[in-house]
Amino acid sequence: MNNNLDINQLRRKCKILQIDLNLDKKGSGLELSSKLKVNQNSLNMALSGYRNGKSSYRILEILYNYLLSEKRRNNEISKAQEI
Repeated sequence: MNNNLDINQLRRKCKILQIDLNLDKKGSGLELSSKLKVNQNSLNMALSGYRNGKSSYRILEILYNYLLSEKRRNNEISKAQEI
């Protein structure tokens, strides 16, 4: 992850990826927090902007990396189905 991103840019990138992957619906926070092994409340506070500390930045980094890998995996699956 690029350390030059501020927390608001990182939060925005996470939200965009969540929407792209259809993980912005009710209940997806619980699903994501269990997959990432982070506290659901901490994840929600980091995503909402309620908390802006180092721990929230780290949670957003973990989330961003997970969502990016899921998006890449989905793209690979889509390409394989076209063949």
